[in-house]
Amino acid sequence: MSYKIRLLEMEALDWFMIQFTGEQAIGNLASIATMSAVIYSVVRYFKNRDKDRNLASKNLYLELKDTLNSLDGLNYKSNSYSVVIKNEKGENMEVYFINRDFNHDVYDSMVFSGMINILEPELQQSIQDIFKRIKMHNKFLTAAREMETLDDPIPKESYKYYIWMNENEMQLEYEIKNMLEKLRTSFNYLRA
Repeated sequence: MSYKIRLLEMEALDWFMIQFTGEQAIGNLASIATMSAVIYSVVRYFKNRDKDRNLASKNLYLELKDTLNSLDGLNYKSNSYSVVIKNEKGENMEVYFINRDFNHDVYDSMVFSGMINILEPELQQSIQDIFKRIKMHNKFLTAAREMETLDDPIPKESYKYYIWMNENEMQLEYEIKNMLEKLRTSFNYLRA
């Protein structure tokens, strides 16, 4: 009778006893322990990665939600700002923008720690574009504030900042609304 036929005729317990007694027992046990450790590590890695993605998505969601609330001039009347300036043709033009710096601490922290890389690449790029616009708003607002302190009338050099903020806040609001939906979908999907 061949070895294969004998194996088929054996009971499972008999086969187990043969494998784990004698000279091969240590090698077989070491193989099983190694495979178990690798499987455990892989499962833990993916479980932790999903938790980290979920946390990253939620934190970015909250930060962008705060910015979206700030963009709503009705919520922050004291932070809204309206200025009448002359455009290139010499016509009066009213520009409106939020006179408030937008927060980007969570995003910066995620970039510097590398946590941003845990998100999907398409999501990363869209988030990066939004936060570039947010940082540009803060930079232009700072420049406009500094110029206002120089003279009583608004210097013409600050007009370009006002116009940019006026034009881009609506675009920023639109982009943030879309991103909030993507982030909500991301952390709801991961939670399930």
